[in-house]
Amino acid sequence: MKPKRGLLPAGFLFLFLVLGASLIMYLSQQPPAPLPATIPASEFSAARAFRHVEAIAGAPHPVGTAAHLQARNYIVSELRALDAMYIGLGTELIIVPVLLMALMLGLFIPHLDFCARVYRWALPVAAIAVTAVALIAGSITAKPDAANPQADSIFYALNADTGQALWISEDPQPDVWTSQFLGTGFKRGKLTELFPQDSKELLFASAPVLSLSAPQVELLDDHTTGDTRILKMHITSPGQAPRVEVEIESSSPISRIELGGKQVSPQNDPAHPSPNGTFRTIQYWVPPAQGFDLTIEAASTGKIGAIVRNYEYGLPQIPGFRYDMRPADRMPLAREFLPKNRTDTVLVSKTFAFGQQE
Repeated sequence: MKPKRGLLPAGFLFLFLVLGASLIMYLSQQPPAPLPATIPASEFSAARAFRHVEAIAGAPHPVGTAAHLQARNYIVSELRALDAMYIGLGTELIIVPVLLMALMLGLFIPHLDFCARVYRWALPVAAIAVTAVALIAGSITAKPDAANPQADSIFYALNADTGQALWISEDPQPDVWTSQFLGTGFKRGKLTELFPQDSKELLFASAPVLSLSAPQVELLDDHTTGDTRILKMHITSPGQAPRVEVEIESSSPISRIELGGKQVSPQNDPAHPSPNGTFRTIQYWVPPAQGFDLTIEAASTGKIGAIVRNYEYGLPQIPGFRYDMRPADRMPLAREFLPKNRTDTVLVSKTFAFGQQE
């Protein structure tokens, strides 16, 4: 008859494995050491990047002021001077280190099997203890602070078609900072007039209407060749907005789109086309001051429309409306896919319709 053995050794082994895995995961998420400005231009330097931060954040630059124009021009000039793109492993690819971690932990399966045979209740008891400690520690440290801020979102949207303005948030609920914009009478729902293709429900509340210039579309050509309608337009953005978004809607399939002389895919996602190929959203970053041409080819039997949206960075300065700056324990919501970012922007939207040809 085998002598009974204590549960302590197996418990310590399991706890060691969990702590080791946690430590490896923590270290894998730590940022690299900052590199000096003397390294080659093909590598990222924190020192060089911080010079841009000092140039942009050296003084306040509210939207609509000369300081804001100066900051925008600086950013535009620096972007146009870039000759390289940097691709990094973002949170969307977190599955890569997780899979590697799972493979490494798989090496401990024989040891865990041995412990389970000798110490029958050691692993369950240790797992319950570790889970309880993790839950308690998580609940204690979950409160946001300056070191671990909580993300929130708010942006200003002006619908030039209806003359209405809204404060909009992508958060599930208002927090202590966004409440000063949304108030207590906010609503939740889809804003199809502004974002016809967006199925996500947003928080929104009425906002003061500012006198902001809307994007303009000039029809250059509209003719039919055979069964294909060719429509060419020129889009301009007052004040040269750093980002222009064009959402094309057609009641018939779109066969070709040309933007600024370059052909682009007529589908948002070629692998998952929209019904009848009728929707396409295009974003133009740092468009030329003189505007750009957009050509659409579609079946001649349909109608074509376009929603053009200008995006300016920063929340607007509104006479008679004062709001506090975002506190240290909050930060703007950032998305891994940059074109989805709307937080802390001023959006002006206008719809243009081109009816069916006779």
